Amino acid sequence: MKNYKQIMGTRIKELRKRAGFTQAELAEKLNVDYKYLSRLETGYSTPSFNLLEKLSNALKTELSEFFISEDYYVRENIMSRINKKLSKSKLEYLNVIDKIVDFVLD
Repeated sequence: MKNYKQIMGTRIKELRKRAGFTQAELAEKLNVDYKYLSRLETGYSTPSFNLLEKLSNALKTELSEFFISEDYYVRENIMSRINKKLSKSKLEYLNVIDKIVDFVLD
């Protein structure tokens, strides 16, 4: 079973780092103790909805970002690159690629 508190904590940490904040800087901005922010990031505590809203504003991100893992973005990035390449391919190559995909996924 997945530990959703840890997943969310990891996501908060990723978003904080992407925004360029240290734990202490973000904690000050949120008016919380940096130790509490550390507990959130390690999954020992869960943020209230009010704190999630504050985090969202401070990190200039949508609330939904806290519930999406980094794997989602990696997958979407790969899918996007594949689609761009396929959109430029000749029909005969697409047929071959289709058969390869069927072989690999079946």
